[in-house]
Amino acid sequence: MLATGTRCAILAPVRLVIIALLAGCAAQKPPQDPRCPDGWTFDPAAQGFCQPPDGYAGVLWVELGGSGIYGYARSDSACETGDPMCDELVSGLAISVYPFADLMDNGIRQGAPLLGTAMTSEHGLYKLRIQPGDYAVTASFGMHLWGGEAKVVSNTVALFPFELP
Repeated sequence: MLATGTRCAILAPVRLVIIALLAGCAAQKPPQDPRCPDGWTFDPAAQGFCQPPDGYAGVLWVELGGSGIYGYARSDSACETGDPMCDELVSGLAISVYPFADLMDNGIRQGAPLLGTAMTSEHGLYKLRIQPGDYAVTASFGMHLWGGEAKVVSNTVALFPFELP
């Protein structure tokens, strides 16, 4: 009996040390990549090279109450050396959504209906509730209009990141 009690008394502190070490490893996360919004990870295979956290699209779908478009805006205008690590997320950028059929080579067709607008947050993120369809998502940055096509299908949110000069 005494040997068993002694063995348990010795193993208990060892277990606590192991649990503490494992908890410390689990709590440590890699540093935030400056090219991506807070909580997102840099991923060369992801659209725009930034991957949202697991479950982000589902939470956003619930928050928007259905289908929509979300994304972020990033610019390398502060870069002097071409170093991609100096890219900055753009806050306060107005995002506009039009029917995709109204997107032309040099802009949006005059008289095209504006279907929705959003503004990027201080972290460069935007989100917009919109019905399923094919859209032109645009933003004016500098002296140019930037944008492209976003397809929103039923019960989903579509990612559309802006990569600006």
